[in-house]
Amino acid sequence: MTDPISANAHGRGPRLLLTALSLLGGLALAGCSGQVPWSTDGPSAASSWAAFVQTAKDGGASEAQLAALSDGKVTFAEYEDAVNLALDCLRTAGIDVIGGDVVNTRGFPEIDYSYAANAPGLSVEQTDVISQACLAQNSQFVETSYQLDTSGRR
Repeated sequence: MTDPISANAHGRGPRLLLTALSLLGGLALAGCSGQVPWSTDGPSAASSWAAFVQTAKDGGASEAQLAALSDGKVTFAEYEDAVNLALDCLRTAGIDVIGGDVVNTRGFPEIDYSYAANAPGLSVEQTDVISQACLAQNSQFVETSYQLDTSGRR
């Protein structure tokens, strides 16, 4: 039996959770001004965003995920497509997905999901490797951009 309780909220595994915490720490250091961890204005905006996209490439992001990042803004439709691809990947691997519904608890639409910490026939470690690969390839960077860049949504 899978243990959905030990999976992190919203499907984020330990590595993605650390990434998110690092990014949120950067936001706190920026005075919680709602800024994203890349520059959105001025001459450094393009190079800052390019560095974020390069991180996505280096992190194994799919062509679909990179296309969603290509214009510097992630729409809800792009975010939804990316998350659904990640959830499909998890399900195909035999990992139970909990939720997947659109919610609006933080003032903008987002998909609330989590996934099981282990899958039948796989160890917790194997399940984590597969789940992290599904997220990195399909949605991790799009989710980060969508959830942190609130400009135009609020």
